[in-house]
Amino acid sequence: MAFITLVEILDAITMSVLIGYIFYHYIARLNLFRKHVPEYYGKRRFDRSSFLFSVFLFGTAVILHELGHKVVAVAFGYDATFFSAISLNKLVHGLPFFDFAAILMIIALITTYMGGTFLFFIPAYVAFTASPPPLQLTLIAFAGPALNLVLWLVPRWLIKTKKIAFKYIPFAIMTSRINMILFIFNMIPIPGFDGSKVLAGLLSLFF
Repeated sequence: MAFITLVEILDAITMSVLIGYIFYHYIARLNLFRKHVPEYYGKRRFDRSSFLFSVFLFGTAVILHELGHKVVAVAFGYDATFFSAISLNKLVHGLPFFDFAAILMIIALITTYMGGTFLFFIPAYVAFTASPPPLQLTLIAFAGPALNLVLWLVPRWLIKTKKIAFKYIPFAIMTSRINMILFIFNMIPIPGFDGSKVLAGLLSLFF
């Protein structure tokens, strides 16, 4: 069985485009790719470079996070599947299409289109049917945030030690900030978040 299926790849692309659209305006406001022409600023116009940058930046962070979960789960011998919130893979597996994650994503997309902000959504997740023992559960749950932690700290170190070319600094800064937020957000110890699974796994080891 292939580690990554074609449908999972399509889900990853779909997720990247959707999340890129939701955060596109935040990237566009930074003017990273805009021409330095006074008349250009302030115009509400679609900027393709900012959109593609948003798709790549946010999509990569989330995909690597979910791949962290998948790689460790598969390493322990479990079947793990990647699902986007708006997912073709759900139909393939006979799962409800309009589940909680899909509804939240649709609300976020509609809110963004209307010019508002709704950031409480689940862009993607990895599902596996088995119930791992505590230590394995902790490692699987922490694998995703661990990659975000690396992508948070490494760019900061590269900038601080001046080991990165000046033209790549905006990319490094954005990568660091996005992954910092993903790490902190996912490690909140409340039900449904990776932090709660890590905490539950650790507590099960000692109590």
